[in-house]
Amino acid sequence: MRRFSLQLLALLLALGAVRIVTGAESFAPYLLRDGLIVAACAAALFAWHSGGWQPVAAWRRVMRLSTVGQTLWLTGLVCLVAGGIGVGFDIGGLPHLAANLVWGLGIVLSLAGVWWPGAVIEYAPPAYRWETDAAGRFVRTPFDGATGAAPSSPRAMWSWTLAVIALGAAVRFWNLADLPSGCVGGECIDALRLVDAQMLTFSLPGAFNLFERLARLIFGFTGDGILSLRLAGALLGSLTVLMFAGVAKRLTPPIFVAPALLLLALNPWHIWASRVADGWIAPALLMTLTLWLTLAALAHADLRWWTLAGLSLGLLWVEAPALRVAVLLWASVILALGIWIGKAWKSRLAAIGGALAALIGVAAPAFVYGLRSGAPLASAPGVAWEQATTLTAALLRPDLTADGGLMGSGLLSAVIAAFIVLGVGALVRAFRQPAALVIGAGILLFGAATLPFDLSVTAPRALLLPLLPLLLATAVLSLDRLLTALAAAWGRIVRPARLAAASSLVLVVILGAGAVRFAADLNALQGSGDGSLPNEIARFVAEQLATADTGETYVVPASVLDHPGMRLLAGAAINAGRVQRLDFGTTLPYAAAPPGDVIYLVPIGQGQVLEQLHQIYPAATPVTNTPDNAWTLEGRRALFSILSVPQQMILDSQGLHLRAYQGDRPEDMASPALDAITPSLALSWGSHPPLPPPFYAELTASLSIPEAGMYSFSADASVSPVTMKLDEMLVLDTELGLSQLAVPLAQGVHRLTLIYRSGGQPTDATILWQPPGATAPAPLPATAFHTPALDDIGLLGDYRQGSDPNGMTLTQRKDRVIGFDFGLAQPFNVHWQGNLGSARAGEYLLATLADGPNEVWVDGQRVIDGRTDATAESEADATYNEGLMYLAPGWHTIDVRYTPQSDAPEFRLLWQPPGASPGELTGRYLLPTTAPVSLADRTPPPAPPLLDPALGDDNFALTRAVSAWQPDVRIPPSGLEPLPLETLWTAGAGCGAGDNQLNAPHGLAFDPASGRLYVADTGNRRIQVLELDGGFASALSAADFTEPVDVAFAPDGALLVLDAVAGPVYRIGVDGVPTPLPVQTSFYRPRGFDVSSDGAIAIADTGGGRVVTLAADGALQSQFGGLDSLLARGQPVDALFGASGLWAVSAEDGRLHNLTVDGGLTAVQPTNTIDGPQLAALPTGGLVVSDPLRRTFTTFAANGQPRQQFGYLEQLVMPTGITTLTTGDSLYIAVSDGRACTVSLWRMAVSQLW
Repeated sequence: MRRFSLQLLALLLALGAVRIVTGAESFAPYLLRDGLIVAACAAALFAWHSGGWQPVAAWRRVMRLSTVGQTLWLTGLVCLVAGGIGVGFDIGGLPHLAANLVWGLGIVLSLAGVWWPGAVIEYAPPAYRWETDAAGRFVRTPFDGATGAAPSSPRAMWSWTLAVIALGAAVRFWNLADLPSGCVGGECIDALRLVDAQMLTFSLPGAFNLFERLARLIFGFTGDGILSLRLAGALLGSLTVLMFAGVAKRLTPPIFVAPALLLLALNPWHIWASRVADGWIAPALLMTLTLWLTLAALAHADLRWWTLAGLSLGLLWVEAPALRVAVLLWASVILALGIWIGKAWKSRLAAIGGALAALIGVAAPAFVYGLRSGAPLASAPGVAWEQATTLTAALLRPDLTADGGLMGSGLLSAVIAAFIVLGVGALVRAFRQPAALVIGAGILLFGAATLPFDLSVTAPRALLLPLLPLLLATAVLSLDRLLTALAAAWGRIVRPARLAAASSLVLVVILGAGAVRFAADLNALQGSGDGSLPNEIARFVAEQLATADTGETYVVPASVLDHPGMRLLAGAAINAGRVQRLDFGTTLPYAAAPPGDVIYLVPIGQGQVLEQLHQIYPAATPVTNTPDNAWTLEGRRALFSILSVPQQMILDSQGLHLRAYQGDRPEDMASPALDAITPSLALSWGSHPPLPPPFYAELTASLSIPEAGMYSFSADASVSPVTMKLDEMLVLDTELGLSQLAVPLAQGVHRLTLIYRSGGQPTDATILWQPPGATAPAPLPATAFHTPALDDIGLLGDYRQGSDPNGMTLTQRKDRVIGFDFGLAQPFNVHWQGNLGSARAGEYLLATLADGPNEVWVDGQRVIDGRTDATAESEADATYNEGLMYLAPGWHTIDVRYTPQSDAPEFRLLWQPPGASPGELTGRYLLPTTAPVSLADRTPPPAPPLLDPALGDDNFALTRAVSAWQPDVRIPPSGLEPLPLETLWTAGAGCGAGDNQLNAPHGLAFDPASGRLYVADTGNRRIQVLELDGGFASALSAADFTEPVDVAFAPDGALLVLDAVAGPVYRIGVDGVPTPLPVQTSFYRPRGFDVSSDGAIAIADTGGGRVVTLAADGALQSQFGGLDSLLARGQPVDALFGASGLWAVSAEDGRLHNLTVDGGLTAVQPTNTIDGPQLAALPTGGLVVSDPLRRTFTTFAANGQPRQQFGYLEQLVMPTGITTLTTGDSLYIAVSDGRACTVSLWRMAVSQLW
């Protein structure tokens, strides 16, 4: 009982070790280190108290080879080796056929020889074996595991074993065709290859490719590619369970075989691999077969089993080329053990020789093929030891497994992992046993063989699958020791058979819970690798075509149409044109005569495409979000929207909108005399005029251009005057003699406008076109038109081959949705051009989410630079880049470049307009023209709604920033109206400490009473006083001053000084003595402050990342920002009480903040806090902000809108401090230059302020 209790304690320790690795939210290598330390303690404790494990003794029956058997066996081995070499050389023709026949005959003869009936010798096996108990005493233990109890019925024990095998097969074949749904991983690709008789993706030349051979055999009966692949996997998985029963039989007594077999039968990892097209299931089967036959050969030590072991080793070597080095080394260990054990040298060498010959004969074709190809072992080069941590952790953690149906757990359950840990301890203790050496060497060799693999290509759950039988074999050892100790402790009270049954029941509950959970999740699985959305759309289309086919045409995204799943499930419909590509200019709008309704299937994430469909077919209602109407997985979430457009709706929209007016031209705001839809531009108005002449007719529509190229348009010159425009470009004007013109057009939707003036006698008119590839002009078809005409939106896209922006042009498009995937083959790059409309002035955040290098330019300035960051991540990840730019109302040129890097291109253009929420930058705000556009040409679309009315209005708004902002580029306002300033003087005789010198001057303020200018002479630790004419009047110095950075005047006229180091604020009385102002909070290097009319003080606590307001007596009133806030990241350097609230400016992000309304904008070029910008009030209620790096200063209205800018940049070097004084209609602006060590004064009329 003591031994069993200590073994249970070791099991709990092992579970704790597993918990250390799996318990954390995210994986770190130290977790594995700590877990291994605890696991080593658990394994050592278990090994110390496990007793001596020995493999199960062989049968009591031995069969000798007869003369016939020996002849067949020897002949077969010779044929096997000779034929295998001949097959490997592949000389072709009849010799190659003969070599194949000889090789196959060799396998048959060798198998027949070893099992040819011979003499049978039976003997009574020993009934007991000696073991040590917990006290170290030797005790006799029956081989059936019972202590003094009668052995159980062999028939009952094997019945339980067969029941477990049947259970394992059932869970692998159950509902195989439907679960998991769709294609998983590369199933669709392999199913297509199976149909087309091509090699599967995981098959290799020179390998046996057992999985592929079996799948092709099954496909001959089913004709279903995916089902054949899954049936092959399920069959191989079930055979693996059967083979593992033989392994368990060799490692544990028959009474414990059924519980041991449950470890594999109910293993979710193996079940998943058996239910999908995972080619690694075949090496796992052969690994199990080899392990069983090797253990049997070591136990029986006769020629029969050794020959079979050699054949299985050869098959494993051929089937898994990447593991051949490990197979070769493992075979060497096995054969060496075969020679080492036993005493009958002659028979032993014959048996080992037979195994070696069988191994060479089976492996010969692949080995010779490898020699001819220069890679006989085909191993991956270079062992990546750093992957050992990842692969080991993948056995336990779902975040490293992250594959298919195992996304909710690691590859191994906690219980099985704990059994494996204990089994390693038992394995180490029994290292003298050949069976233990075989298992241990296999784990080490095949574990090392997995390290060179690229885990982004081969998933851990597939790569480690051949290792699973060896790992579970160690688990069987620990289970055997636990159950043996249990029988020893309780065998005298409870029959061993009942103990075994109870143990099986416990294991069924523990392991079955995971299997049941796995089975319940199968129906919700959406696959991996190639993506679930294409699979689900393909399955939906296939089912609709099979069950409710009434002539509909299905329009799907290019990525779905090109997906193997769609080609597999709906290939005939694609060939018949029943499934078409979603693309502007061909199917959006639908530019053909549909045979029935048209059903658009749009992924949920493509909101802009849905918006376009709403505009094109407003009466059609998309169906989403409800399980009854949207195609979902168990109704959990809609994957795509379904929009069904009736056939008649499409036919009704194919035409032109005709508005006819009486007279030569319509009067302003006149209603048309005729408003109708005409089907084409073949106008027979000479005989059937729409109105009595004279009349004026305007026809508008969207013209679908299916491909980019040169299009020729023409009209009869003798007809009534006709004018035709495409996107405001004049194409035809018969009155001017322009009756024919060839123009290059991009693919997409163009707005067509045709004007017809009848005069006194109307005539017929026909507009002809000649698209690219056409041999002669023809009338424009009605299917090419759509009415009502769509707005001209989006950008012009120039697609070039490769990554060179000057590469060969592939196509040109009018992209109404930026980043729309229309199926262009890679590699390519695209340059989008056009205009961006901004109805509301303010700061715009522009961003891209892309899988490749990209950049965005607005008005000739680069706002987003994602040329390097986008390639830093893996190909599967999209990288986010953003930038900020101030835009005035109007149209701004925009250029976007993008080069995709992944197989599924992803590019999204995002923005946050001023005062609004962030979102996608839709084509509505873009204009596909490269020419400059003015407000007079076209009014921008209305701005998005405001988040908060306090931020602004439709003309201007501040932007509410969020802490997640990380803009790489910040572009403040520029090109503003220059300030009409008059230069009065510049004071300062260079940098120094003289009476008329300054050193790093910073803040300054006018004395309202005297008009004198007080300057914080920071570098000289004093306050300089200047007369209004620029003369130096005096200087205020004090021992308390350490770094005076700003000055201001209180309402009572007292001078206040802000010191960044010594103390926050000093009050200087008439006696000139500074007195510290008592404050209720501390500050860290403040850089600027302001005093309100009621004496309140606002301090920019730069180091503290906040702005604090104090009462006149120093009492704390309020605080904005703080550590980790957006204001702290920008480092506030000055504050100002303004007419519309409390303002602050931060240096490192250049933002002007209205702290009262929580809005702002980038006002200056970002700089450091030492040379940071300063604020000053204007008499109009606005403010002026110095811009040190751009050598200027800018005025802002009371709402924060930029108005005017200082234009004499050469007069300043580093303007920091700024202040204003209003006298009558004169406004004085004083600026301190921290780099030139000067103070300058300018004057202008207050009325000249905007």
